[in-house]
Amino acid sequence: MTVCLNEDTILAFLDGSLAVDAATLARSHLATCEECRELVAALSQTSPPIAPLARALERELAAHPASLPVPGQQLDGRYRLVRLVGRGGMGVVYEAQDEALGIPVAIKVLQPEIAAHHEVIDHLRREILLGRRISHPNVCRIHDLGRCGDLQFISMEYVVGGTLESNTARRLSTLRIAELLDQILSALEAAHREGVVHRDLKPGNIMLDGSGRVRVMDFGLARDLETHKSHHVGPVGTPAFWSPEQARGEPATPISDLYSVGILALGLFCAAPRAPATRASLAEVPKAFRGWVARCIEPEPARRFPSAQVAREALQRSCAAHRSRRTLGRRMAIAGLLLGGAGLMGWGWLLGVWIQGTP
Repeated sequence: MTVCLNEDTILAFLDGSLAVDAATLARSHLATCEECRELVAALSQTSPPIAPLARALERELAAHPASLPVPGQQLDGRYRLVRLVGRGGMGVVYEAQDEALGIPVAIKVLQPEIAAHHEVIDHLRREILLGRRISHPNVCRIHDLGRCGDLQFISMEYVVGGTLESNTARRLSTLRIAELLDQILSALEAAHREGVVHRDLKPGNIMLDGSGRVRVMDFGLARDLETHKSHHVGPVGTPAFWSPEQARGEPATPISDLYSVGILALGLFCAAPRAPATRASLAEVPKAFRGWVARCIEPEPARRFPSAQVAREALQRSCAAHRSRRTLGRRMAIAGLLLGGAGLMGWGWLLGVWIQGTP
């Protein structure tokens, strides 16, 4: 008889502080235990937005720094590492030079201690296979899976810029937010057309390149709708951006990605992209977009937009309504100024007449 997970274990799982092996066992149990999935769904509402395993993997990276490659080192006789650009739940990312093609690339490396886990290697293999199926200007292109000694790595397009999370220190304009959401939906539309559900859409997985264009990254947690395969079991992704069905451990669908877009949009409109957003925050969303966001984050999947394409079309209508409101507001303000000015002129004329007629 399998023992259910206690609350402390589930919180540690959500927080990423469980050891890798313990987290694997937890996910396996969640795949078959509805009661524990319900507890995960409840606790995830108060848990910080941290991906499962992220902290544990980061601690492993910090504990074994000597095993990481260093700038200047060459991998696979081809990739010359230039500089370390980031750390994440899956490892470290470098800017590198592809000396065979003479172009900059990004190299995502797992250190050997982490790469020894078969599920992580499956994760890498799946990320590159799924990513290669999607060709779109708003999706970061993945090139190849490589190995150099004990190191496993992915080579991918190098995007000069930063994540959406790091680019929102200041409040973005309403129309800029709508432009970003439109590009994200366009990327998802292409992914869904290829039968791929992202399942971990969040500001940290969205890059903005030097021109401000969106590039959706990290399909490593994605689900293949064509084969119904995913190397993960139980809920995956980042709790703050989970759809309710993901929190219950149910299979993610394209409609689940739309829920994540809604939560992401809510955070952007409220100038709090990293904080978990709730329906109570809808009052802070500009009126023209309020209904659109509300539909994206409907708890019941059937009440959300039926596809990324339909959501994108509705978003564009909300943009048009917002522009119309702004235009009308400006016209009314100008009319008010003109009427006010005309009134003052009228009073001035009457006052002049009275003064002239005064003995």
